[in-house]
Amino acid sequence: MIFVKTEDLKPGMRVAKPIYNKMGVLLYDRENPLTAQGVISVQNFGLIGLYILEPAEPAPPISEEEIEFEKFQTIYMFRIKDIMDSVLGGKKPEGINLLIDTIIKRYGSLDHRFAFNQNLRTPEDYHYKHSLNVAILCAMISSRLNLNMEAKRGIVAAALLHDVGMLSVPRSLMEKSEAEFTDKDLKTLANCLQTGYQLLGPESNLFDLPNICLKILSQTSQYYYSPRFPDDRVIRWTVNSRILQVANAFDNLTAMNLKQDPVSEIAAFRYLAEYPEFYDAKVVEALSDCIRIVPKGCCVELSNGERALVVKANEQNFMAPVVLQFSDNKLLDLSNPIIASTHQIVDVMRTMDNRIEVDEDTVKQFVADNHLKSQLEKIKEGLKK
Repeated sequence: MIFVKTEDLKPGMRVAKPIYNKMGVLLYDRENPLTAQGVISVQNFGLIGLYILEPAEPAPPISEEEIEFEKFQTIYMFRIKDIMDSVLGGKKPEGINLLIDTIIKRYGSLDHRFAFNQNLRTPEDYHYKHSLNVAILCAMISSRLNLNMEAKRGIVAAALLHDVGMLSVPRSLMEKSEAEFTDKDLKTLANCLQTGYQLLGPESNLFDLPNICLKILSQTSQYYYSPRFPDDRVIRWTVNSRILQVANAFDNLTAMNLKQDPVSEIAAFRYLAEYPEFYDAKVVEALSDCIRIVPKGCCVELSNGERALVVKANEQNFMAPVVLQFSDNKLLDLSNPIIASTHQIVDVMRTMDNRIEVDEDTVKQFVADNHLKSQLEKIKEGLKK
């Protein structure tokens, strides 16, 4: 599957991801070919682009949990817009406490790794969907780190409101990549963040927000944050602020936006690991424990130039699953140090859509013969021991 920008869409292309309206009503289902009118409709929606199936490519499987997640993203994005509009208008953001509790209830106590799928975005709704996703990631990380409910609520509230100042950033600046930022651009971004924080009335807690929320935003709104533009003040940040920044960076890296194409989760985690002084290693590890990164059924590129299918995920180390190498039909246990010395995962075989799994029946076809089944069983037994 490939990511196609809206201006490059053609009639006949098949949609890989469903498209919903703000009420959660399905507008375009997966595998439906775009008509000429459909292309015009997508352009009218203002979407940055669509995930499109390649010729003869079947639609990847999607679980009920993933379907509900996409609906949740679509519907609640509009709740965040209402909240931010209230803040910009100097009014108390009604409904924010209910939204905080809803996010924590749904995503702050999961007992399994979650398939964190990115939703389609437009330039107009980018900040709202980004804020929602960051809040969801913060709920997951906070739960994984066993923080108390007061801390969870404060961090999720900060995530929902951390980008309110970015709504005033000029469109021309939003379309730039970080590499193109000038000193003037950085000052503009910092001013927008600081203005957004002041809109919350932090001195008097104008909107009765959690105190932890205001403490986080007082730190994260002081300047434009990025390892490209280091600032010594990050050393003094609390773990709560670091949770917000890890979640913020991960969503920015993996989501479609105006500046650049999204990267895979593997590439995103590699980036976060490169800057431990900016992205706390314990927080990054907690995030990696919350979401599915290299699940069973996904196809990967290996360091030896080969491609392979993951037939058994590794819950302890997502980069060391059992894979089936396509070229010779050989099973490789990447948790084995000897094998890992010559075979490592470089990236997943996909173009930035998070649903990268092959369905269960297809997976079985790759391990159908008795020899491979026997090998896999031995590897499974070894992992149990």
